[in-house]
Amino acid sequence: MGKLPVRFDVFPKLLEKSGYFIGHTGKAWGPGSWRVGGWDAPPSGSWYADICAQPLRSGIHPLDYATNFRF
Repeated sequence: MGKLPVRFDVFPKLLEKSGYFIGHTGKAWGPGSWRVGGWDAPPSGSWYADICAQPLRSGIHPLDYATNFRF
């Protein structure tokens, strides 16, 4: 299983340290588990996946990627 050791600075966390709000919707990274690398929370920020929409075509995931980040 892949892992991302906590000792490495990752871009989203550098942005967060600079005052940016970070988060992701859909797949943030992988394969692997952030827990295996020693992270207390996903290094990509909070997961936003509460809002879904009717896809325009079959085979498209219903997750509304853009709307999940409106706040």
